[in-house]
Amino acid sequence: MAELAANDAADDALVATVEQATDEANRTDPLLEAGEDDDEVTKAMLQQRTTMEVQNVVATVNLKTPLDLRKLSTHARNAEYNPRKFSAVVMRLREPRCTALVFQSGKLVCTGAKSEAAAKRGARIYAAIIAKIGFPVQFTGFRLQNVVATVNVGFPIRLEALAFAHNTYASYEPELFPGLIYRLLEPKTVILTFVSGRIVLTGARSVAQLHEAFRKVYPLLNEFRKQCVGPYRAPPAPRIGPDYLAVVPAPAPAAALADAAAAARAAAGD
Repeated sequence: MAELAANDAADDALVATVEQATDEANRTDPLLEAGEDDDEVTKAMLQQRTTMEVQNVVATVNLKTPLDLRKLSTHARNAEYNPRKFSAVVMRLREPRCTALVFQSGKLVCTGAKSEAAAKRGARIYAAIIAKIGFPVQFTGFRLQNVVATVNVGFPIRLEALAFAHNTYASYEPELFPGLIYRLLEPKTVILTFVSGRIVLTGARSVAQLHEAFRKVYPLLNEFRKQCVGPYRAPPAPRIGPDYLAVVPAPAPAAALADAAAAARAAAGD
């Protein structure tokens, strides 16, 4: 009876953890809302319908307890453990869709989430699953390590001119990589810029830092935008006149050319 009561308590704790994490994930992000006091950069972004899409959030958690990885891999669902290839248990969730790397020291790395709230929600669910198996875990030290997002600014960019004007922070080697690498110092982020206008922002510790970095780099990209020209039109086809049917004399055969050259040499000798 005591074991059943303990299992019921663990199930209730897991459900409460999932509900709490779900509430945190459903909160609105004020950075994505447009206001009346927007600056010129924000207005230009809204005019171009520029939106940022978070592609990956990497977070770490310290569970404060050593783990038996073989026991964890055998008792948890969707868990893989192959110590010959990687010294961690790989666990996967469907909702939120993310992957966890669980190490023997109790460190947990959550990757693949699409938002900060989803990463924290997934990490809490993983901790609750590990606690249900029988490990005395503590959810401490949650920290975002990297956030990756993509943006389409909506216009092509002159990468050569941008790299030449800002060679201190930008590097462009089209033979090695088709994008320009721009390293922003504050906030510390790396921005991969492509000629089509698509950019990738990485290296930030939060979505707010990505928004700040994009607001700083957007005027620079707008300065080096390519001027749009009209669609390409093929030149008109040439008009066929009456001279098109004129008879062109056939080239002289090789024997006739040789006889003409011999006659010219004989005339020159005389």
